[in-house]
Amino acid sequence: MSDLLPLLTAGLALGFFASVPIAGPISILVFALGVENRVRSAFGVALGGAVAESFYAFLAFWGFSHYLARYPLVAGFSRGITAVILLLIGIRLIRRREEASPKSPASARNGIRNGLLLGLTISLLNPTLILTWTVASGMVLASHLFRVNPQGALPFSAGVCLGILGWFAMLLHLVVRYRARFHPDSLGRLLVWTGWFVILVATVFGGLFLTDIRG
Repeated sequence: MSDLLPLLTAGLALGFFASVPIAGPISILVFALGVENRVRSAFGVALGGAVAESFYAFLAFWGFSHYLARYPLVAGFSRGITAVILLLIGIRLIRRREEASPKSPASARNGIRNGLLLGLTISLLNPTLILTWTVASGMVLASHLFRVNPQGALPFSAGVCLGILGWFAMLLHLVVRYRARFHPDSLGRLLVWTGWFVILVATVFGGLFLTDIRG
């Protein structure tokens, strides 16, 4: 029991700092939705991604990464599916037009629900995340600051989830706070650039998918 709080703290720190680079699909979506002032949808995406990543962190701490090595095609096909999803998202961002009417409470709730589903889907379809969290778990256990036992997986993964949510909450706060300082035309161009960047990331995933199926 004495290791539960330190493991929670370690997971929180790793989840927070691992989410800082704004290059992954979830980060791009949260940023783009925040720029559009769709904060509920953005938070839903962040929550879905955090839950999925904490699930992989839980599995990694338990040492289940050998399943991914046993079935390498899983990672390959997941890259292909992720490429298609990101391509559609990129096209939608490029063609996006600001809605004239404000969102109703019901649509706001739908935004959270849809964002949650999208975040879960993108992250769960990327099982290579378990490799990332296997390395992170190995670092934690190699520090010899904690006892190695399966019970530590739960507080560690809970900390990961809280850390990821903490970073995205801070990111959304900054985006919403400074959004008003940008001209609408500048925001529109930013969304278009973000859309093209998402398409670029989709192309990378598509290339990895083709490499996997050819290999």
